[in-house]
Amino acid sequence: GPCRGKAGDLTEGGLRVPLLVRWPTMIRPNRTNHLMFTHADLMPTTLALAGAAAPAGMDGISFRPALLGQKQTNRHPWFVWQQTNGVAVREGHWKAIHETNSWSLFNLTNDLAEATNVVARHPDELARLKAHFAQWVRDDDSEIPSGEESEK
Repeated sequence: GPCRGKAGDLTEGGLRVPLLVRWPTMIRPNRTNHLMFTHADLMPTTLALAGAAAPAGMDGISFRPALLGQKQTNRHPWFVWQQTNGVAVREGHWKAIHETNSWSLFNLTNDLAEATNVVARHPDELARLKAHFAQWVRDDDSEIPSGEESEK
């Protein structure tokens, strides 16, 4: 597809993974949903589909409503991926990637291939995404990367 990268990368080609679900009596076939979720959401979703409540303190949310064709009212406000080669932060159509001491910013609505770094034109968006990462670090005790913002 149009996404750059491969498994293990911080680009969309490395992070986007399709989920195929088949349950003929519950889930209408031939439907696509672009809801973003993470592996931590699989357990609460499975429990909700089975009619059980998720234990308190779980990181994930149930995307059962989306699977059943209902409105998904609870969503993750943003996502962070940290790997040995860097960090990616995503909120809506904005995505920031930190690799080799520099930040890149992409508008995925216009640039799913992440070919054009727009950090110089949208420093406010980068600052907001970096603030999300800083919050995640405080919550997760991870390490914040430093470095100059640069345009590719």
